[in-house]
Amino acid sequence: MIVRGLSGVFANQTFPLNGVMVFGRNGASCHVLFPDNTKGISRMHCKIEMQGGRPMITDLGSSYGTYVNGLRIPQHIATPLNDGDSFYLGDQQNLFSFTMEGAEVQAGQDGQAAGAPVYTEENQPISMWGYVGWEIVFALPLVGLILAIVFSFGGTHNINLKNFARAKFALWIIGIAVGLIAFLIIRASIMSAVGGLLGGGAGMLSMLGGF
Repeated sequence: MIVRGLSGVFANQTFPLNGVMVFGRNGASCHVLFPDNTKGISRMHCKIEMQGGRPMITDLGSSYGTYVNGLRIPQHIATPLNDGDSFYLGDQQNLFSFTMEGAEVQAGQDGQAAGAPVYTEENQPISMWGYVGWEIVFALPLVGLILAIVFSFGGTHNINLKNFARAKFALWIIGIAVGLIAFLIIRASIMSAVGGLLGGGAGMLSMLGGF
């Protein structure tokens, strides 16, 4: 049994159904994982699984609905899928087809096993060493701040890198604010101490002048 993307980010990709296949934006739970900013897709949108020996599709309470052959299916109620059926999530920009044959020889477009998360350019995870590298880059004085601003506001299509940059930008702002407050407090303390010393010195001179 094969699910094939007909439009949108998964156009021309195929996914064999072996067990449960969950569609949505939740990276921890979804096998067909949409970019976080995909219009009309809920975090847990729908799932396809075998029930009683036949494939069933269930809407998981999505906001924009799941449609089989153009008709919206009820939420949380399993609906049969037949060979040749089409279904879409939210709107027809996220259109898929379902066929009953070929699961044993087909694989995803990139040879991914069934049930493995499917990533696009927008939601490709950052590797451990990738995080280490970006951590070093964003920590560079001035350069790190500039890059954090650039990547936070459109310098990359990857949502994971963008969110990482936004977190670093927020830390830069917090660090600058804390540093500025500390500088003002220290400056005020120094000025107060200097003022006290000068005041004391003037008092001593006044007393000496009295003699």
